[in-house]
Amino acid sequence: MITTPLAIISIHLQGMTNSPSILTYHHLAPYLHGNLVLVNLTFNFDKPRSYFNSQMENMLQEFEHGDFKEYVTST
Repeated sequence: MITTPLAIISIHLQGMTNSPSILTYHHLAPYLHGNLVLVNLTFNFDKPRSYFNSQMENMLQEFEHGDFKEYVTST
C-alpha cells in the first residue's frame, strides 16, 4: 500500500472539462487513504498573464507553507 502523499496538478483552459485529472484523482483516492490532492489551475486567453501567475503563487505557497506542505519531499 502506497502512503506517500501525491499531488495531481492540472493546468487547463478555463471552461474546458478537466476529466482526465478528475478521473485519475477518483481512481487513486481509495488507495492513497487521504494522501492525495488535486490542484486545478485554469488559464484564459482574455485575462492578463498575472491572473495565472497569481494562481501559481497561491499554489506554491500552499505547498511551501500551507495545507499541502507534507506533499513536498526534501532532498
